[in-house]
Amino acid sequence: MIAGINGSMRSASAQIACYDSFIVILHLSATTTATGYVIFDPAAVAPIVGWGDLEELFESALKDNAKGNLILYSNSRDGTLALSVYVDEEPPDELRLRAANVVRDGFCRFPSGRIRFAGAEDFGARDGTTATGSSASIPPGEYRAEGFDVAWEPARVEDELRKAAGPAAYRFHSLLDATAGLGCMFALLSMFLFFAAIATGFVMHWSLGLLCVLMLILPVVLRRTPIERRFIAARREVHKRFPPVVLVLHRSFKSDDRSNLSGLAFGVGHVKRHKAKGFEVVFPAVRAEP
Repeated sequence: MIAGINGSMRSASAQIACYDSFIVILHLSATTTATGYVIFDPAAVAPIVGWGDLEELFESALKDNAKGNLILYSNSRDGTLALSVYVDEEPPDELRLRAANVVRDGFCRFPSGRIRFAGAEDFGARDGTTATGSSASIPPGEYRAEGFDVAWEPARVEDELRKAAGPAAYRFHSLLDATAGLGCMFALLSMFLFFAAIATGFVMHWSLGLLCVLMLILPVVLRRTPIERRFIAARREVHKRFPPVVLVLHRSFKSDDRSNLSGLAFGVGHVKRHKAKGFEVVFPAVRAEP
């Protein structure tokens, strides 16, 4: 019997493309500003009091990863990421043939059968009330874990996205990205002019101030328009067909040998042992393949 299960938290969505009694394929998404993500069951980790302290938060995540209570991923970038999860199911050969930064022999617990994908900085918001990310349901249990990036041809994915969204929506989104960058520049400029005006007694012309405010607000407003929402929906569907990151989970049983298993940490930020920014950490026990 196949049934659909949807789970969502805040501005992200989770979809189960196929749910058999033992086979689950999930499409999750999350956003980070700490260049890292966490994948876990909230029932497997202890609550954090005062989780606004990022140092304490990251330290807790490291300990839980070592215990097999959560999985870590880092692509060394901020932003929004789509993740495809295969539970008791092998990914298609097309994904395997393009696998990069492969890490196997991982282990993770999902005691309540809830899998949550979130930015590393949102790890402390266990109830999901203030966090961005997505969640869904899987069979409860302990799982062997494997993760890898998928090296798609960039031009191919962009072409598919352009076709799915339509030329107008694709160009509109590109314009929004450029406008957002200008908005940040104008924010810095407006702050500089404001403090300069205070220091020198200069009265800033109202039109200049209005322009700075508009450059900050305009991208936010335009991202809520129907044409931009059409692009976001198209991108979500394209990422299901061309997932950038894949996690494979197979249920582990008591009779299985777990002596070679460890907490899973994968992605270029972990595999290449690179620590340029906050949450890009590496565990000695991680086993990576070239």
